[in-house]
Amino acid sequence: MSEIVSDGQDAMRKWVFSLLISALFCFVTYRLPPQTASSPTNHSAAGSPNRSFHKTIYTPACVPLSPETPSDFLFLTVRTTPVKHHSRLKASQDTWIKDAADMKSSDGKKTTKIYVVTDSYTRKSTQENLDGSHIIYETHCGRSIIQSQGCSLHKELSLFYTVADHARWFCHVDDDAYINVPALLVLLSQHNHEEPFYIGRRSLPTGIWGWDHLNKKHIMVDFVTGQVICLSKTAMEMLKPLVTELKHPWNFLRLTRHHPDDIILGYIFQHYLHMSITESQRMYIQYDDLRNLTETDIRNAATMSYGRRNVFVLPRENATVVAEDSISKRFHALHSYYTQKSRDCQKPE
Repeated sequence: MSEIVSDGQDAMRKWVFSLLISALFCFVTYRLPPQTASSPTNHSAAGSPNRSFHKTIYTPACVPLSPETPSDFLFLTVRTTPVKHHSRLKASQDTWIKDAADMKSSDGKKTTKIYVVTDSYTRKSTQENLDGSHIIYETHCGRSIIQSQGCSLHKELSLFYTVADHARWFCHVDDDAYINVPALLVLLSQHNHEEPFYIGRRSLPTGIWGWDHLNKKHIMVDFVTGQVICLSKTAMEMLKPLVTELKHPWNFLRLTRHHPDDIILGYIFQHYLHMSITESQRMYIQYDDLRNLTETDIRNAATMSYGRRNVFVLPRENATVVAEDSISKRFHALHSYYTQKSRDCQKPE
């Protein structure tokens, strides 16, 4: 069994910070299965996972969806918890989730299927907000932070294979992320879903370094923050045996019982599937300082997240969204802004 211990107190503090547990400082031991002869090797085809996909394409405002965007183009899961149903989940349901139902393909069907994934729910907390735009899925994953997150992401990945295996893209988001669905669809459509893509934003510029005791060498685990993760259909197909086969030596659920799900996912893609990260600067995460964003940046943002430094100005209203604002106030301010911009785009010149 290969063992990885994070290298240095500073790296560990950053790791803890990425989990939003700023008061906890500890050393974490990763026990990961060693590379075996059956592990996949580097791909050399045109869709090689080792290709360097780093270019971010910015689209001008008001670019409509391609008429070729098919129905069920994207399967999107939103992870939440019961204690956040009345705040974060309701804010999402009342804003971007509701509007996602209006994104239609040329045949009039939805381009985005949304599942809200939670440990448990009651009709009182969620049913009143249901309008057919999404489905509530109960995981029963428990309350342990790390175990629950790993179990939840495993359920989300499994849902793709059971209810949305025809979708071209899978995205996982946390409940503190506002999704600008039209911009996200445009961003994803600029990448070939038939190639393996692992898209998101790094929370650490250099990943986490650790010591592999079995192979007697330092290795780096490069990963994107679990707040927003998007995977192409081909990447999902490569990941499928690790999700669905419980006896697989690299089974995702087993690896995440004691380790953060986003780090384990990055480890699998980097060291087992040999895929690199495609980092999109249009996915703003909770650690970003947004004070210098331009109006074009905000218009074209695929995701806007909730964090203490996520202070930004909505130009039309000249309104500053401050750190003390609730997530509901932020989401509704963004929703109002994007709705008005959408109306402006539809006006004849």
